Amino acid sequence: MKASYTIEQVAGFCQTSIWTIHRRIKEGGLRSFRAGGGRTVRIAKKDLINFIKENGIPMPEEMRLQKKRILIVDDDEKIVRSLVRYLKNKSDYEIETASSGFRAGVLINAFMPQVIVLDIMLGDINGRDVIKTLRSDEKHEDVKVIAISGYIKSEEIDELLNAGFNDYLSKPFKLSELMDRIEGFFEEVVK
Repeated sequence: MKASYTIEQVAGFCQTSIWTIHRRIKEGGLRSFRAGGGRTVRIAKKDLINFIKENGIPMPEEMRLQKKRILIVDDDEKIVRSLVRYLKNKSDYEIETASSGFRAGVLINAFMPQVIVLDIMLGDINGRDVIKTLRSDEKHEDVKVIAISGYIKSEEIDELLNAGFNDYLSKPFKLSELMDRIEGFFEEVVK
């Protein structure tokens, strides 16, 4: 599943020329970024969706049929297995898992999740460090992150939200509660 598109693909979706897309990028009407060592111009999926909606262009079929991408980051294998099993049974999700902060960093860039469920206390890196790295990269600014932990004091929750987490669940939590929050994030993206 693509998280970004080339100018040629965007021109095809919008049924226009690549020159029109270049002009819209240059004028600031469509955000883009450089990839492949700065040689290739790419448009993030979220920016393309905004552009399509703002300009009344029909949503391309390829983009409507894509699964919702969730990354689960926790070093407790039992929790990861139960989350994956529950989420796969409830909706059309594409799910990746990581048991370390390092692996999460790799998957965030390769998988481009829309929602991350992130344990605060990982074996190698604190979840706060993961969110700090994530939020420092503008291509991940719209990723929704739910912090989970059994060791956070109530007065620390505001710190987590100020650090860039979108939500917090205290372990143990009901899987249905996590599902409601995840679905709420996806509903925001569709609006």
